[in-house]
Amino acid sequence: MTQADRRRLAAILGMLGSGFEGEQASAARQAEAFRKRHGLTWEQMLSLPPIEPEPPSRDAAKAAAEAKAQAEAEAKTREADEARRRQWQAEIRAKGEAEWEETARRGAELAAQQAKWAAEDAARKAAWRAPRPPPEPAPKPAPSKRTPAPDLDYGWSVWHDLGILFLPMIFVPWMLVRETIRFFRWNSWIHHGT
Repeated sequence: MTQADRRRLAAILGMLGSGFEGEQASAARQAEAFRKRHGLTWEQMLSLPPIEPEPPSRDAAKAAAEAKAQAEAEAKTREADEARRRQWQAEIRAKGEAEWEETARRGAELAAQQAKWAAEDAARKAAWRAPRPPPEPAPKPAPSKRTPAPDLDYGWSVWHDLGILFLPMIFVPWMLVRETIRFFRWNSWIHHGT
């Protein structure tokens, strides 16, 4: 029985501890078939010496070297990522400090401007509330040497109102009489030729 066969048997016997009855029965049948195939009894199989570890082959050494190289590359990658993260944090911190300083500077400028506006507003209000001197009297015009023209505007009189009211009462009947006379003259000329 080779070392590979003994490892195969160990794997089959390990399946006897499964929590499923079907796997346990299958493992027992495989173990019995294994014993019969090698022509051994269970007592002989249990008295076999322990399995010796196999020496590492070229593939195993190569795989170990590759695993070591991969682990080193991953470590370098992690170190680079950590350095990049620290650099980003430093840049963000520096940017935040610069923005905070700029904000503080602008806040100080705005506070100074507001104080200036408040002082100007207070001065303007004080000027408004201060008592003002009375206005100086306007100088009297010098008397004119020309004699003023007589005032000919005597105002609106009652006669004007009466004229406006009675003028249509006189003018309209006169027009009616005139047009009536014209109508009859024209009518008699048409019918009588005179």
